[in-house]
Amino acid sequence: MKKIIKCILIMLVMISFSINLYAKENSESSLNISFITENNTQYMEGVDIYLYKLASYNNDKFEWDEIYNDFKIDFDKITDEDFVSATQKLDEYVKSNNINPNYKITTDSKGLANITFENGIYLISLNEVEKNNIVYKPYPYIVPMPYMDEKGISSNELSVELKYDRYDTQELNSLEQVPEKVETPVNSQSTKVKAGDYMPIISVGLIIISLIVIIIVIKRKKDKDK
Repeated sequence: MKKIIKCILIMLVMISFSINLYAKENSESSLNISFITENNTQYMEGVDIYLYKLASYNNDKFEWDEIYNDFKIDFDKITDEDFVSATQKLDEYVKSNNINPNYKITTDSKGLANITFENGIYLISLNEVEKNNIVYKPYPYIVPMPYMDEKGISSNELSVELKYDRYDTQELNSLEQVPEKVETPVNSQSTKVKAGDYMPIISVGLIIISLIVIIIVIKRKKDKDK
């Protein structure tokens, strides 16, 4: 009888351990991030990726952190356009307010980074990266973990391939160079003759010509009288 009781106790301990292990595994998720550019030919190594925990996951529902209450997202109702807008606003918010990230990971030589963390909603944020005179500006992402795919299947593992905008630094510099505007000082005088300045010159010339003509006429008249 004692042996039976002992066996039952051992089985209960093993079951309890298995339940706790299962609960722990299901309270954590894995995120795999890749940052590869130029048509998958350039691995972005040594890039820091920041993760901000926006909400916790408890009892099958998300509970948003107080500092992000104004940014709550209903994933069942939000449109793609509004989702992109909300993501950008959150990214600007954490950067402008210097909020410390919950996690920081760095890409390896293959442009890959992975992390295991507690379930919740996370913002993936990066700064601009310059490489070979090209500036890459990765898009921010919001990921709820566990992740629910389009078929309604829940998963504790998600892979994200970072998308980005790219800019040529030389093109940016040429656009930023504004031609210098040369202004004539207020007290300076131009050496050019303006259109109206010719009028006094023409008038003087006409007067001189008229006087010459009058003198010639008078002289001829005197010569006739003689």
